Amino acid sequence: MISILLIDDNPDDLEFIADVLIQAQPDVQIMSCQSGAEGLAEVQKTRFDCVLLDLRLDGEDGFDVLTKMRMEQPLLRIIVLTGQGNEQTAADAFVAGAAYYLTKNQLSPSILWTAVTRVIHQAKLEQELKSKRVALERSNRLDAVGQLAAGIAHDFNNQLSTLRMTMERIKSEVASDDGQSYIDIALSTIEESAQLASRLVALSRQGDLFASDVSLHHALDNVRAMASAIIAENVTLDVADVGADLIAHCDRGQLVNAVLNLVLNASDAIAEKDEAATICVTTEPGQGTVRIMVTDDGIGMSEETLAKCSDPFFTTKQDRNGTGLGLAMVQIFASDNGGELILNSTLGVGSKAILVLPEGRSDPVAANTTGVAKVQPGMAAEILLVEDQYLLAKMTKEVLEASGFVIEIARDADEAIAYLEGEHETNLIITDVKMPGMNGFELAKHVQRTHPTIKVMFLTGYAENPNQEDQELLGPILQKPVGSQQLIEIIHQMLSAD
Repeated sequence: MISILLIDDNPDDLEFIADVLIQAQPDVQIMSCQSGAEGLAEVQKTRFDCVLLDLRLDGEDGFDVLTKMRMEQPLLRIIVLTGQGNEQTAADAFVAGAAYYLTKNQLSPSILWTAVTRVIHQAKLEQELKSKRVALERSNRLDAVGQLAAGIAHDFNNQLSTLRMTMERIKSEVASDDGQSYIDIALSTIEESAQLASRLVALSRQGDLFASDVSLHHALDNVRAMASAIIAENVTLDVADVGADLIAHCDRGQLVNAVLNLVLNASDAIAEKDEAATICVTTEPGQGTVRIMVTDDGIGMSEETLAKCSDPFFTTKQDRNGTGLGLAMVQIFASDNGGELILNSTLGVGSKAILVLPEGRSDPVAANTTGVAKVQPGMAAEILLVEDQYLLAKMTKEVLEASGFVIEIARDADEAIAYLEGEHETNLIITDVKMPGMNGFELAKHVQRTHPTIKVMFLTGYAENPNQEDQELLGPILQKPVGSQQLIEIIHQMLSAD
């Protein structure tokens, strides 16, 4: 029902205008006031669809009343009425914020109701436009943050790759137990830093490069180990045992990151309740899917908050530096991997987040350990390494040469193509994805056309995302920082394949 506020100091005019409105629409809800001050008080406590305001009020400035009402409700539609007006009065009314201008001697049910419905419709259109503009701004901001995160993660992972290979090389040379212990600490720190980069890149929608079959048993073990550093002291985390046969098909690093985000959200909800409580993480199979449930008995959410909680940059934690990106990242992760995020909550009772993901088709542990060729270290395979980061290229070359491979380095795709045109014997190309000029995927397509017998492997610190067909067609993609042993095993497997 449309609600209208009438403001006129003349009781006869109030009755006349109300009668005209009722003739046009009997169901209209009308409230009448005989002063601007009284009308302002009503606007402050009630939302009206439209206000009909007489400009000539006893002892008050109608323009001043109009301005104050617009300050209270910026989208409020005000139709100015006057018994003695002219073109200048109409112009002044529109400048002050009026949505329409009518003289009382022109009023009829059709004219007045047309004006009312028109301004209300205009208000709705403006509200929709504002909502779309806000959504677009949020989307653009999220895209900008995602691009920044992807760039940072790429450069960060290049540095971590150099560190990891260096430490693994040192570990092979150090004999003392103390030295081995210190190196293991450094390698663990590198691994944790790589997981941090994985969380950064979750903003960028570029993690689906690495979709694979993931054991939920191993993934949730990682969640359990990492969550102790992020949950509140009064929170107990209960991660139920997961069967070894429960497999999801998604990005491994982003899965752990997504569940950690859900656990952190639950921890924050419990912290606001200021009493000891438990977060439960459980799993179950579905029809071609797997479901991960994170349940808490925290403060819960109202229906209004629940409807917006996964919107980018929406947060209820302004006083605790909330970014509003946690649930948004989980939503993006689920969608990009062919799943969904379902949120249920009751204010004062608690919340339940259900992460639904596609079911994997194989045992990921077996898939990662079978089929590795037993190639002797002395195998003189010739590999062209295409990497624009000097220190990373140098360390990768040393690691691979120590395993018996012959390594040549090219700093970019153009240098690699020039090398191949020199008729060098090359068995395999290992290329970075993101490089100045031609990227790694473009280089691989060129190699396919000109040297179809040469195999290609990609190393990336999260770069541009190829489509799935390209990924399967061109060769395996390894995420930096890759371990020396993993890299060598994959090389053996590729070189021994038919």
